Amino acid sequence: MKTDIEGAVRVFTAAHRHVDLVEAVVDTTGSRPYLNLWAWNIHQGKRFKDAMREVAATRNWGFLADIVNEGGSSTFIIALESMYPDWPDALDEGDKRMIRVLQAAASALPESTAFIFHHVAAWPPVDIRTGKAIDL
Repeated sequence: MKTDIEGAVRVFTAAHRHVDLVEAVVDTTGSRPYLNLWAWNIHQGKRFKDAMREVAATRNWGFLADIVNEGGSSTFIIALESMYPDWPDALDEGDKRMIRVLQAAASALPESTAFIFHHVAAWPPVDIRTGKAIDL
């Protein structure tokens, strides 16, 4: 149910409100879509935008992984059938619903916390605060 997804995302963001970055990823590694969430702390002296520029240039998400330490995660727990009832068709409609849920949960985070959303390995991610593709 959508409300279960909303609650799970709110609990996660509230528990990790002191991290530098929250990453929400639609993962279809299994037979159905899941929302995986990560809370990241960026290494001292590293910059999120610099890493994302490298990801944009190479499409290699490893550049982001190289500058962060995990502060928490929720993987393969939040099933997304209610957000994407026509999976794998109508992804845009499901993404719009998912972004609204993530935007509501972002209120638990300080403005300094970056919050991005994407599908596994997809580019560009959405900046949850603006609802638009990340601006580099």
